[in-house]
Amino acid sequence: MDAAGKGGEAAQYHEKAKAMAKDAFERAFGDDHTRLTFDGDGSTWSLKYNAVWDLIFGSGFWEDSFYQQEIRQYRKKCNRYGVPLDSRESYTKSDWMMWAAAMDPEGRAVEEFAERILAFLEESGDRVPFSDWYMTRDGRHCSFQNRTVQGGLFMPLLLKRVKASSLAGDR
Repeated sequence: MDAAGKGGEAAQYHEKAKAMAKDAFERAFGDDHTRLTFDGDGSTWSLKYNAVWDLIFGSGFWEDSFYQQEIRQYRKKCNRYGVPLDSRESYTKSDWMMWAAAMDPEGRAVEEFAERILAFLEESGDRVPFSDWYMTRDGRHCSFQNRTVQGGLFMPLLLKRVKASSLAGDR
């Protein structure tokens, strides 16, 4: 909307979106991470992979502490072949796992999670073209193989480029 010359209206919607994000965080926050659902107990959790777009667009919906706490939770829940999508099952999607890794303020999760994906690729007994949906404990592929969504593995590079551009004043 801002690009369409409606800056005032864009600012109003942005403020509403920030308020909604704050409300969602407050309702989902548990002891040290956000729960899978607002009414879930503290043992539930999920990869908040879509939050990476907040960083890409510089929206400022989430505080740095949100990203830090979520990355800590993902590290706790990480299995041999990666971080499950949520507390209900041990499968993951490699592209979304890297979206989540890109959100690590310290930058270590990218290498850590990429190593888990590499272990899956090297050790999985299922010899199919790069499955993006697989089990994080035993490396069995669930479905999906050789899909273009694997371009999402490069999310950390996109975020790095966006940050470099904004530091250089290109945004």
